[in-house]
Amino acid sequence: MGGSTSKQDKPNMRSVKKETSTERSRGRRHMRRETDVREKEMFDKLREAESEWVKETKKLREKVKRLRKKVEEKEEAKTTTTEEREYWKWVVKEMCVEKAVRDEAIEKWNQLYLAIKNELDHLIIHTTSFFSGKAMMQRQLEGKDETEKVKTVEKLRNEVRVKEDTIETLKEKIALMDR
Repeated sequence: MGGSTSKQDKPNMRSVKKETSTERSRGRRHMRRETDVREKEMFDKLREAESEWVKETKKLREKVKRLRKKVEEKEEAKTTTTEEREYWKWVVKEMCVEKAVRDEAIEKWNQLYLAIKNELDHLIIHTTSFFSGKAMMQRQLEGKDETEKVKTVEKLRNEVRVKEDTIETLKEKIALMDR
């Protein structure tokens, strides 16, 4: 055994350099792998974030569509409500017009009824008074003696003749007016 160990203890420079360069390259490879892994993780995170962003964008677009649809429905409901209000205003207006026409017709019929009623009352009064007048005369005559009865009858006949003459002249005047 005996030999010199100095060569073994001191590595030569060339081998040190090689080891360090290989170690460096190994370290670089290792660092490069770590960097690649980190980059890959970052890209994966970015892809996930991007996919989440795309999903959120889709959700938001759907929400916007739903909200627009709701707004359109509300606007349509407002216009429908406005149209219905206008329709009912028109119906009420027409009902008021019809009521006015109906009231006017009722008023005319009432006037006609009153005119006919007055005419009939007038005829009834004159007709019954004429007949009741005869009855009254007969009662008066019953209580008187014959000479008085004759005088009263002649007096009444004269009155009737005068009234008949008046009626005749009035009829002639009416006939002249009609021409």
